[in-house]
Amino acid sequence: MATVLRKLILSTLVLGSLVAGTGAVAVLRAQSQELDRIAARLRAEGFQSIRTPEHGWLGEDESESFTVYLRSGREYVMQGTCDDDCTDLDLDVMGPNGDVVASDHSSDDWPQARFVPWTSGTYRVKVTMYTCDVEPCAYAVGVYRR
Repeated sequence: MATVLRKLILSTLVLGSLVAGTGAVAVLRAQSQELDRIAARLRAEGFQSIRTPEHGWLGEDESESFTVYLRSGREYVMQGTCDDDCTDLDLDVMGPNGDVVASDHSSDDWPQARFVPWTSGTYRVKVTMYTCDVEPCAYAVGVYRR
């Protein structure tokens, strides 16, 4: 219930920002452009995007998760980015059994988790907004495979 309420409030804030003409659209556009630059670098390494990037808004020390089906034996990259008010975004990838199989907890705003799954299945990607100066902060995570 709290997650649904938080998403409703954030959606209302974003909609209000759009109506008021503030920078919410610019923030989302900048994130999309950053993910496009990341995807171009990863394509040069032989990776392809396998899904629409996950976008969201989080306050400091808040987390959200999404799931993605991954095949064993293929290399994957989960690449995150966040807005200018965020200085530390973290990623954890949990396998089908719930164990962490990859993570990036570096003090930066562009976490990357690379790994080769040991088994095919549904994996959970947890995004944590570790540091956000002006809440909420926007984030995006792309999923790539080669």
